[in-house]
Amino acid sequence: MRLTGKAYWVERSDWIGIVDYEARVSKTFAGRNIIGMCSSCLDRYPPHEVLDVVANHEFARARGSGGWQMIRPGTRTCPGPLTVGR
Repeated sequence: MRLTGKAYWVERSDWIGIVDYEARVSKTFAGRNIIGMCSSCLDRYPPHEVLDVVANHEFARARGSGGWQMIRPGTRTCPGPLTVGR
């Protein structure tokens, strides 16, 4: 199964709730044949808040100074400063 989601509708005051929701979704997906793709708007949320959500994912793709790179939470692999994709 493939799913997509976006958090554009989430208000800043609800951010903790979306971080908790993403943690529950990740636990639900574990061990199942599910691919989920989430997108976050860096215009609306600062990168450190987006990374709070990324921490609940197996991996994330982000564009840094060297182009698109993979981030794996729990490692020190980070693409550097995140830029807004247009």
